[in-house]
Amino acid sequence: MSSADEIAKEIESLRLDYQSATEGKTFDHFYCPILWEDADVPLCKGHVVNQAIKGSSRKWVVAREDVDAYFGTLVEGPYTTVVNADRPTIDDLLADSALRKKLPPKLQIDGKEYQYYDATVTSSPSHPVVHLRNDNAEIARFAIKCDTNTLPDSAHLEFVVDADFVPEAVGALLKAAHSTMFKVCGYSYVFTAAGIDLARILRDFYRSSQATPKPNRRAAAREYFRKYVGMVAPLGGFTEGLFKGSVDDGRFIFVQGSSGRPYAFGVLIRTGKGMNVVFLPPDHPDSMDTYFGFISNFVKRRFKYHIADFVVGQNGNETVWNVYRNEFEFDPEKSPNDG
Repeated sequence: MSSADEIAKEIESLRLDYQSATEGKTFDHFYCPILWEDADVPLCKGHVVNQAIKGSSRKWVVAREDVDAYFGTLVEGPYTTVVNADRPTIDDLLADSALRKKLPPKLQIDGKEYQYYDATVTSSPSHPVVHLRNDNAEIARFAIKCDTNTLPDSAHLEFVVDADFVPEAVGALLKAAHSTMFKVCGYSYVFTAAGIDLARILRDFYRSSQATPKPNRRAAAREYFRKYVGMVAPLGGFTEGLFKGSVDDGRFIFVQGSSGRPYAFGVLIRTGKGMNVVFLPPDHPDSMDTYFGFISNFVKRRFKYHIADFVVGQNGNETVWNVYRNEFEFDPEKSPNDG
């Protein structure tokens, strides 16, 4: 079956789901869960997690081609580079020209930054050449854009990677969480408090940043998503047997307060070797203040949570949340791969 046929088949299923969620309403083309509009535009198979991330889910949802590509360029692309690089060392960056272009290290000499270029093939006679070696083997060769005579004899040279991809990670994971919920729960999620709030965040970014000149959009994206960093966290202590990612196993977490009522629920997003959780608001209005306080003051905070499976009803049975009694603790001091 071609991609076009797969999309057309999924659209028909979504049309029925939309009618059920809206008490009989329908859409003509496709009701976008991010933009909240039905428009005759090209559609695509939007992967829940960027398909370029190694080991990510292969699940997809119907998506607007323009929206999917926009997020892919501004936030998912940079985040994918970091995830796939898997904490590269400076030697890794300097030896890998493709990775170096995506995560360019800065060259500093006695604290002053200099421009440089690859001198493996050729270089200007006036530019000093630096040979980088590891275990007696040359890993890279660079020419510094300066006159040799301007460098002090005892100059201290170092390469520095000054890259903060947290905002891009937040944007990519928020979109992945929205796509996960749409894949698992359909339009019944889109019109909940969580669906409304997350769609607003993504939609406002999409529409407002288009008014920004193209050269400035990456910076605008970073500024926009930084304020939502409290909604996202790496999940320490996960195991393959317990969590695979919500889109693949229908498993989520409920953060429960002393009242016994959940004040946040977490969507689990698997990216490479790591597991991340995106916290969304509950439907109960009495929990909203607690939720917004929780995500605004998230750093270095422990909390208790329960695992919950979303079980789709079959053979006349209702769709339910199966919440487990066992209680787990989130510890921000643990790395994503700690046991």
